[in-house]
Amino acid sequence: MRIHDREFLEPFWVSSELPWEQRHSGNAWIDLYLRMRREERAGVALHLAMSIDGRFAGQVDLERIDRHARTADVGLWMSSEYTRRGIAGGIGDLFLDFVFGELCLERLSAAICIDNAPARHLAEYVGFEYEGTMADYLDVGGRRRDHDLWAVTASMWRADRAAHTDDPHSRRFAT
Repeated sequence: MRIHDREFLEPFWVSSELPWEQRHSGNAWIDLYLRMRREERAGVALHLAMSIDGRFAGQVDLERIDRHARTADVGLWMSSEYTRRGIAGGIGDLFLDFVFGELCLERLSAAICIDNAPARHLAEYVGFEYEGTMADYLDVGGRRRDHDLWAVTASMWRADRAAHTDDPHSRRFAT
């Protein structure tokens, strides 16, 4: 799926000296999966698959989880087969319910490349707020690029839920 969507993903994917096809081969996936399992067992990350109608559709990653501060960073990628249908917004809503409801985190942040308009739109749609721009933050797509920092807090999420209890369809955050 990532090999197929290279055109959309690579400009925002962490750079590597390895060719795209090699980084996203079956063997690379096994290596990545094993690394992700170690992170999950250590409690510093949670990697979740997105499934739509029983088919793998992408991934949501909760990384740099700090249980003491109750914070984490989030990243998401979705197959182009499912984009522009409102699905990512629904997944974002469900994910925030999980992060703030079940995991009891207090803050979730996302570094989004300044040129990644779809990710910026999704972050804003599900309630993240822009906090600032980080110069040369991350090497993606073959060069260091500026990223905007977006964040949402549990108190923002709770306030939005409380403000829209009469009309659940008008809420940014789903239940």
